[in-house]
Amino acid sequence: MVKAYLRYEQARAFGVVASPEASPVYDDSGRHLVTAALERLSVWDVRRGVEAKSLVPPQRESGVVPAVTRIARAEGSDLVAAGAFDGSIRLWSLDDGSTDVLLKGHRSEVTALRFNAGGSLLVSGGKDTNVVVWDVVAETGLCRLRGHKDQITDAVFVEVGGAFVGVVKKGGGGGGGGGSGGVGVSAGARLVTCSKDSTVRVWDLDTQHCAQTIAALGAECWSLDVDPFGRRLAVGTNDERLHLFAIAGSHPQITEEGEGGDADSDDEEEDGGGDRVPASEINIRKIILKRETLERWITEPFFSACAPGCFVRIGIGLNSQRKNVYRLAEIADVVESKHGAYNLAEYEYVPGSGRRGSRWLILRWGAAERAFRITEVSNSELQPEEFVQWMQMLSKDNRRPPQLRDVAAAEEAIKRAENYRYTSEDVAGIVAKRANAKNGMQHNLASQKETLRRLLDKARADGDEDNVEYLQNQLAQVMSKLTQKLDKGGTQSVMANINKRNNQINDANLSRTASEQVARAKSGAPDLSTSNTFMRRPTRKATYYTINRKEEGKAAEAAEAEAEAGRWR
Repeated sequence: MVKAYLRYEQARAFGVVASPEASPVYDDSGRHLVTAALERLSVWDVRRGVEAKSLVPPQRESGVVPAVTRIARAEGSDLVAAGAFDGSIRLWSLDDGSTDVLLKGHRSEVTALRFNAGGSLLVSGGKDTNVVVWDVVAETGLCRLRGHKDQITDAVFVEVGGAFVGVVKKGGGGGGGGGSGGVGVSAGARLVTCSKDSTVRVWDLDTQHCAQTIAALGAECWSLDVDPFGRRLAVGTNDERLHLFAIAGSHPQITEEGEGGDADSDDEEEDGGGDRVPASEINIRKIILKRETLERWITEPFFSACAPGCFVRIGIGLNSQRKNVYRLAEIADVVESKHGAYNLAEYEYVPGSGRRGSRWLILRWGAAERAFRITEVSNSELQPEEFVQWMQMLSKDNRRPPQLRDVAAAEEAIKRAENYRYTSEDVAGIVAKRANAKNGMQHNLASQKETLRRLLDKARADGDEDNVEYLQNQLAQVMSKLTQKLDKGGTQSVMANINKRNNQINDANLSRTASEQVARAKSGAPDLSTSNTFMRRPTRKATYYTINRKEEGKAAEAAEAEAEAGRWR
């Protein structure tokens, strides 16, 4: 065996060439490569294979210099940012190897670092789950973005033609394809970040809040980047999948790429079908119905048609800390009295009001469906983590998230419900339901008359002349039936006659009593009612008395004089 390896021996040792955490970056000329070597940066001459420069940070008071974990370079500039293990970021100039700026914004290791295209902004992410946007020119932090639940792995500014925009997912490639999920289109500065919490978040830098969360990736997100033309965003996950997103401009026309689609036809597919973009968290929030809305709608004829497709925040009980737990769920259907093999009982839908109903909501969470009362729906706002949980359940059950066209349809249904006008069929249904409310027993014509009068007033207020005419005919029929019942001597007639007779008797008794009192006063006979405990005493209301004290005194003197004269007669 020829021992060829013995012909070579070590000539030189370079020490640490590159740290395992930080990826190397080229300078603007492409002739030099910058690598992290523990606490310092090494600048290598690529053609000659030698170290051209070593950038050593100044000694700190503690005597400990943290290792470099991330490197980023601003395009068209010699500026390089180096994130360190202690959460600090140092800015270097490759031309003269100087460093004058040290940024501190993280509590632990910097794990993501990226400049924007102009080099004026720098974004950093850390193990502390925070994202910080820095103004490189002013050498200060602009904002801190919180929302991820695990280490930040990468970040990128998304911009097309100098303007930041949103992105929408197109499909998956690689080993297992990709599910659908996406980001809604909106104007303003945008930053996209990914994390080990299996989510990609789009941040609105104008309002400094999360504009979109993609939680349907199903694995830890490790990296992302934008293509040179600004048309695609790629997200890599640790399950050997690559997820592609189309970057949408101010007037997007986007279609979701199906399995087995032709990559060469991407531009043609983007020219139409924008309503098939997966809905964002902001979109879903627009079609969430609160309990107060459901309480107004539950007895209306449009409820069963308008509620499905909308969402609610439903309470499912208490956790181990005795706190309420809520879920975001889609209204799949509205049922009454029965769902599958289960009988659904009538319940009081406004606690303490006495108003009862038998309509239940069939809610869908992932692939599971279950019946809920509207009393279990929350009036509070949706929390971001609840949206993430819902998206994760959709991914787990392999369900397609709602698309923009689904949200648009639900918004249109809500608008129709808010501006609904009763039709003749609706009025007939309400009257029939009231008539059958007592399980076939004879219904109350007086109640039916009041219902028709209320509906008639509403139709007149809405200017619905056709419905006004129909309701007037219905009211005339009810009044005719009511008159016939009174003429035939039914229950209503008997009660009316009793009231009439009692009124006549009361009037006669009052007249007789008044006459007796006048005659007794004229005769001077004593008033026996004061000595008889069981005799009714005539009383007068307080308003009968005069307020004029002088007139009252004169009337009293006249009565006393008349009584005195009567004694002497």
